[in-house]
This record gives sequence, C-alpha cells and structure tokens, in this order.
Amino acid sequence: MKKRDHPLTLGPKENPLFTFCEPICVIGFGLWCIRKTTEKGPKFGGGIDTPSLCGRVKAHQGWDLTVRITEYHLTHNTCPNCLLKYKELTKIEII
Repeated sequence: MKKRDHPLTLGPKENPLFTFCEPICVIGFGLWCIRKTTEKGPKFGGGIDTPSLCGRVKAHQGWDLTVRITEYHLTHNTCPNCLLKYKELTKIEII
C-alpha cells in the first residue's frame, strides 16, 4: 500500500529550508526547535547536521520531525527563542 501524502507532513524527498527538530533526550510534550537544513535534507532518523536556531539542539544530537512548519505549530508548539530567530530570518509575520 502506497503512503499518502499529507499536507502537514514532509514527503521523503522534500528538502525544506527549515525543519522542526528535537534533541535526542526529548521529553514528552516538549517544545519543538527549528533548524536550517543543508543540501543533505532532513534527518528524520537522527544525526542532524546543523544546530537549532536557539542552540538548544546541537548538531549530531537530534533529529528532524516530519511535521511541516505551519502558523499553527509556530504559535503552539515552538521554542520561543527559535521562533524569534525564525521570524528574523524569514521575515514572516505571526500573531
């Protein structure tokens, strides 16, 4: 059975400029950080190659989430320090 694409999840070959990430020592209901991806793309199985924008998640010490960055997630689940940096880098306006 072929996996369906979902508008809120990343496809296996997509390489967005930014992704949500978590540290390897993630706790339940923790806030998601944001990192800038490289040409190697998202690292869903671990071994991210850049740190999160806030620096909490270190390179090689976390993994990316398959969740797309949407306004809902930015206002509900995101590390506030990453959000500030993301807004600066993307010039996005979020309420």
